[in-house]
Amino acid sequence: MPMEQTVQTLKRYRCNAIFEKKKHFNAANRKIKYNNVTQCIIISLSAIAGSVLVVTLKEQAAWVSYIIAGMSLLVAVLSAIQKFYEWQKQADKHQEVGTQYLELVRHINMSLSQLNDTGDEASFCQEAGKIRDAYDSVSRLASAASTNNRDYQKARDGIAAGEETYTDDDMKIGE
Repeated sequence: MPMEQTVQTLKRYRCNAIFEKKKHFNAANRKIKYNNVTQCIIISLSAIAGSVLVVTLKEQAAWVSYIIAGMSLLVAVLSAIQKFYEWQKQADKHQEVGTQYLELVRHINMSLSQLNDTGDEASFCQEAGKIRDAYDSVSRLASAASTNNRDYQKARDGIAAGEETYTDDDMKIGE
């Protein structure tokens, strides 16, 4: 096949994009979890502190005011941490990157299918160039949305466990 190197390159892009997509969606889920847990703690502590404050004003127990002050301080610290890390904004960025990798996988699959169906190498070369540019663009965007090794391991394990199904050809790089 005259286009063998280009086909192999696109298959590498596809395999990488599959893992990157899964990895970024895993990272988004992790950031959403951080945000939700922190928000639940903040809401719970605020509600408890407010309730205890009402009781304190009626009974005027001095030790209770220390509890309220501690809870209020903890709420303030957790709110600051949540604002500093901006987990929801990070999750949105990871979801955007994951979606773009998914679109890239679909574009590669369509281009490879069209080459097999039509044998039109000129069109395939043009599409391969567009795919390369799109891959580079998504990779630049992904560099602003960092992931960790656990996100990758979870992606790899999830794919191996059948969370998503791919053919051997989808995951094979080279022959």
